[in-house]
Amino acid sequence: MIALVLLVGLFAGALFFPKTTLKYVSNVTCPACGSLISNESELSVIYLYPVDCPLCNTSRVNSLVSSSGVPFMAFMNDAVTSPQILITYVNISTIARASNDYNVVSGLCVARQEAACRLRDAMEADMKACLQKNNIPLDSVVYYYSDWCGTLCNNMNRSLTALTDEGFNVVWINEAVDSSAKECLKDFLNYAGGFPQLICPARAYDSRFVYTGALNSGQLEEFADECGK
Repeated sequence: MIALVLLVGLFAGALFFPKTTLKYVSNVTCPACGSLISNESELSVIYLYPVDCPLCNTSRVNSLVSSSGVPFMAFMNDAVTSPQILITYVNISTIARASNDYNVVSGLCVARQEAACRLRDAMEADMKACLQKNNIPLDSVVYYYSDWCGTLCNNMNRSLTALTDEGFNVVWINEAVDSSAKECLKDFLNYAGGFPQLICPARAYDSRFVYTGALNSGQLEEFADECGK
């Protein structure tokens, strides 16, 4: 009887807790990180990007990192769902989002890379100057969307139209159309893909205000309120 109970239990467990099938991909093994740390700042960067990410651009990230004089390597890795950079500094390592150029240089700046800090500050200053030149208020809610986004964007469209009716500044940027606003914000747009995207230029240094994903009407209004403070 005991054996029968155990057998039934094991069978039930197999139903409710199916075995996870691991997915292995080439080039996921990280080399000895110490071999990468050969520069004076003892800093290195490994770019990790997901398997299904056609817009993940290793050359673009490599250009940013290398221009700061930091060793760089890139690996496709099924353990990440969005592009990340692994930053190793002496005996400390951290992970930073790599969804746009500003995030990459900000991550390096946190690791005390002075050239990256200067580039980060320049990106923020250039973005604000560009928007002001084009008469786009810094407290605008910038909405970056795609025509093929579907239901998520359609729902956001209605909510953002309501925000405009309430008096908030909303700037619409279609990813397929070149515009001055798109050019101004090029360093802050998520080039790894994903729509819709929301940016508050006045607070773009805060990751909460460079957001990829859908928000409901209440969340959008809160985003707009905080952006204007």
